[in-house]
Amino acid sequence: MKKAHAQHAGATDDEIRGWFAGRLPDDWFTAPVEVTTDRDEILIVGEIPAPDLPEGDNEEARASAIAARIGGFREDTRARRMRIAEEAQRRFG
Repeated sequence: MKKAHAQHAGATDDEIRGWFAGRLPDDWFTAPVEVTTDRDEILIVGEIPAPDLPEGDNEEARASAIAARIGGFREDTRARRMRIAEEAQRRFG
């Protein structure tokens, strides 16, 4: 997820985590995201769904499928991630 630079405008870490939990689309991640804040940044880390591979595929095929899934997620969600980061910037300073 894109980093949203912020001074956090007096928001607590719990408020920030709650805002992102409510704002991020439910279908992006397989579990709740990890939200890390410091003085200047908010970092969102989440697990995207793993690709389905045929039984017996080797590590090379698995690594290639995972890399393609991550690249596709980044490309497909870029505009929306940027919009969410901009909203967070306005909300948290």
